[in-house]
Amino acid sequence: MRALSILAILLVCPILGCAGFEHPLSPLDEASFDDEVHGTWVMESEDEEGNVHRAFVHIGKAASLEPDDNDANFRTGNWQDRKAPYPYKNFTRIVSVSHQSDGHVKSSSWLAFPTKIGKQRFASVPMFEEGKIAGYYFWFYELKDDHLTIWTDTDDDKIEKLLESGILKRKNSAITNDTDSLRKLLEAKGGEIFFTDEPKCVLRRLESKTE
Repeated sequence: MRALSILAILLVCPILGCAGFEHPLSPLDEASFDDEVHGTWVMESEDEEGNVHRAFVHIGKAASLEPDDNDANFRTGNWQDRKAPYPYKNFTRIVSVSHQSDGHVKSSSWLAFPTKIGKQRFASVPMFEEGKIAGYYFWFYELKDDHLTIWTDTDDDKIEKLLESGILKRKNSAITNDTDSLRKLLEAKGGEIFFTDEPKCVLRRLESKTE
């Protein structure tokens, strides 16, 4: 499997329809940074021929309030929508860069903001439409030594059971539980209640953040 294919885990939710949420895991106006994950990370994979492929992930503060052309947080293809300034601060930008076997370089990026709930770490990933936030995806991540493990896709069966039991509420395609109830649920049950066991991507720290 090519590194790009594995790195696509970071981009899979909008394509496969992972659970969308109406509210984030912490208030948008309280968005802050998780400095411990800032820096450059590498993910290595081996293909069927034994060739090692590498993808690089850069995590840090979004440098401006202007959307980047590579940001995947936009539900419309309208370039004016992508270029419209938005009044949100303290976003983290995750940028992936992969070298493909044909010699091309491909890059993509996401905007997100982290939330710590108990000892666990999550990120709310806003999705924009017509210059406004239309909803969120959630990621779950763990940092241990110099390795960062990220879960990006929720488990359909787990989500459906929570909906059937009335713990989660959904209107149209979005889960409507407010921030407080989502936090209480994750604090009590942990991220495992939403997310799949696999896939997960494991990144190795390559370089510390620049002061």
